[in-house]
Amino acid sequence: MEDGKMVWDDYFGRQHGFEFLMELERRFPGVTVERIYARRSIRLFGLAEKRAEVRKMILEKVAERRRRNVHTIVLSGQLSDALSKDKDGFAAMEKAVGEGNVNLDLWESRLTVSGDMDTVTTVKDMLHDFRQNHNFLAVWDRSPDVCPACFTDASSPIKLPCGHTWCRTCLQRYLKVATEKRTAFPLKCHGIDKKCGEGIPLLTAREILAVSDFDALIEAAFAAHVQTHADEFHYCPTPDCSQIYRSTPEGISMQCPECLVQVCTACHTEAHDGLTCAESRDGDDLFREWASKHDIKQCPNCKMAIEKDDGCNHMVCAVCKTHVCWVCLQTFPNGAGIYGHMRAEHGSWGLGPII
Repeated sequence: MEDGKMVWDDYFGRQHGFEFLMELERRFPGVTVERIYARRSIRLFGLAEKRAEVRKMILEKVAERRRRNVHTIVLSGQLSDALSKDKDGFAAMEKAVGEGNVNLDLWESRLTVSGDMDTVTTVKDMLHDFRQNHNFLAVWDRSPDVCPACFTDASSPIKLPCGHTWCRTCLQRYLKVATEKRTAFPLKCHGIDKKCGEGIPLLTAREILAVSDFDALIEAAFAAHVQTHADEFHYCPTPDCSQIYRSTPEGISMQCPECLVQVCTACHTEAHDGLTCAESRDGDDLFREWASKHDIKQCPNCKMAIEKDDGCNHMVCAVCKTHVCWVCLQTFPNGAGIYGHMRAEHGSWGLGPII
């Protein structure tokens, strides 16, 4: 940790970074360096004096890497896939700019390059030569039946209205990942070059998914729509009630069909007969004053009051199920990345400092 925050660089998650840490172990006998990649952290064991020296060298390495400029080169899907398969080509690129200075991100189809503009130019020149030598773009462009996910001729092909053809299993996997992450809605075909953007029909999803998977997809799509239209749709303010209603002008209330509570659909609280929303909010100001003294906060998505009485700082709103960092109230779709955020930004999960 440094200045109360967890220190980490993605360099340590790759082979060159791991070798750097192992070299420190060899140079300082009696010190054990444990890299916990899933938690993006490094732990040191051994005599305090030697641990301090190793810690200093790790911090110096992090500082050195942060001084470097990091550049991103976006790749086409074909080029990204070809680089991942041609180990010699990528190894030559690493050798030219230095080990650890270029990294291939297959999921995002991009290269990250650490260094000055000369380094970036070297990588771009090698990419150009790689394209020319492999001539794969022309081959794939001529074939309409190449799957945009695996870049091979589609097996059990599913042709979408946009004209792109997917493997049945690749499209199923894509839809299931979208369901889990809840960040890929509305569903779109990305095409060979990630430029398509045409929608994937729900009818197609229903034809290739099991009933339970399709139902989960529909629920995820609906939840994503509500979450991205928070001004238009709101969850019933009753805790654990899953009903959703549409916002209206002031003076209209409705009875929730699930919990039967009367709700003001303008200010999204229980109905306040005989009071305007402003008059009702005056009472809310008193509540907020009380809440601030009792460590009660508002869900940043549905505005419901939430209270933390124990456990870590990863909170899930009981009403809208939004995953929230209790310290700064940043939200995380489906909870993805929240522990890394708490570790990097706040130095702990709320259960004590992370060493």
